[in-house]
Amino acid sequence: MNRKGTFNKIGLYILSLMMLFVFIIILSAKLPICFGSNCEFIGFYQLTITNIIPLICIAFIAFSLYFYRRFSSLTKINQSDCVKITSCKSENYESLTFLATYIVPFMGFSFEDTQKNIAYLLLIIVIGLVFIKTDKYYANPTLALFGYKLYKVDISYPGSCEVKNIIAISTDILKVDDYVFYSFFDDYVFIARKNNEAR
Repeated sequence: MNRKGTFNKIGLYILSLMMLFVFIIILSAKLPICFGSNCEFIGFYQLTITNIIPLICIAFIAFSLYFYRRFSSLTKINQSDCVKITSCKSENYESLTFLATYIVPFMGFSFEDTQKNIAYLLLIIVIGLVFIKTDKYYANPTLALFGYKLYKVDISYPGSCEVKNIIAISTDILKVDDYVFYSFFDDYVFIARKNNEAR
């Protein structure tokens, strides 16, 4: 198994959940608000133990930002090799499907019960395993917010074979006959950056 590739896939999945972590913080944070002369600070310990879930989510948001920086750096690795796009179809609906199916339903959940919270965590892990095993980890609403687009493309290597039905992730608007630099996640998903100098 390609450990580096698997690590990148896990990172993309965690990144896809960043909005969910933000929503959970909003729904579960318990910040004491008091007005008047008798108010006093409850202490960092008490504030921490009553906000375990939001703190965990903040940690995951930090991981998400790390993975986004890592992902952004991958788009600049290949500065020389290009492939030609011979077929191109937008797959941006995949990100909306992920958002509607796996993030929006959590808005109605309660985070008061420990057993339910454990069940939610296990559910997120199971969903992640399924997405990684089925190579659907690229359906990422967070990347969509940062301007990345999904395409199903056929590509042709110069003087070589054609590869069909693979996923390109790019901030560029791609179309047939474009030449792109590429960095592959696996056999079916790659990051594409348009080569504006190639014709």
